[in-house]
Amino acid sequence: MENKPIYKLLAEQKKYFKTFRDIGVKNQRAIIENAVAFIRKELNYDVETGKCNRAVIGLSGGIDSAVTFALAVRAVGAENVIGVKMPDRNVSSKKSVEYADALIAKLKVRHSYEIEIGGAVMSHITGLRAAGYDVSDFVIGNIRARIRMVYLFAIANQENGRVLDTCNLTERDMGYFTKYGDGASDLNPIGELYKTWVWIIAKELGVPEKIIKSKPSAELMGADQTDEEDMGVGYSFLDLYLHLRRSGISKKEMTDSYMFPKEAVDMINATIAKNAHKNSMPPVCDAGF
Repeated sequence: MENKPIYKLLAEQKKYFKTFRDIGVKNQRAIIENAVAFIRKELNYDVETGKCNRAVIGLSGGIDSAVTFALAVRAVGAENVIGVKMPDRNVSSKKSVEYADALIAKLKVRHSYEIEIGGAVMSHITGLRAAGYDVSDFVIGNIRARIRMVYLFAIANQENGRVLDTCNLTERDMGYFTKYGDGASDLNPIGELYKTWVWIIAKELGVPEKIIKSKPSAELMGADQTDEEDMGVGYSFLDLYLHLRRSGISKKEMTDSYMFPKEAVDMINATIAKNAHKNSMPPVCDAGF
């Protein structure tokens, strides 16, 4: 993959980032309690009987799916959670599966499956090529993400379950997910948490340290793919910017007071605008009468 420049925090910005990060640190237990209550409500959890719709979660070996998985176990118990590993032998690293296995073992979840999706991906590519249509690596990556959701929803359908989204707020704001792929779900417990805050509550939830320290990667186009290279910004830089933007800080203030480079501001804002359609339901034509 082509190496791209990545915007990272300046020394002068780190004090602002610390203030932002401290919000997550101060409220981490409240964040977890809120997510647990949300999952219980959405899965119709009965405290007396322990019965509910089962939580079905795709495990990538990364931090977001690990935190979502841990929250689900805390909310409805390991017996009501199903973890699904879906590696593609052509692009997935062995480490991803090993990390997912470590998490499953630590949380004592008995219901887990591993589905190798490489064959399914190749069948889609072969079908497209047979029709005279060749697709890029980027599009193939999106096919992988959508195939995984087909499997998750099939299992949820069979098990009276619900599929839990693992996209955080940073990804949602940037549209850094596949429409009808990892962005498809029945409920999302971490969709209002910045990546920085996901890392914070991961420690409180007991997520293995090796997962917390692992460099985030979608692994849709290869094991060397990283989130930060894809987006062109470091997570600390991006989270601070998105937090300030959501707080009403103007573009001028971003550059003048908070020292964000204009080209970075323009790039992030353009990405948000370009991908806004991913965060809304498809428009429906009014019948006109």
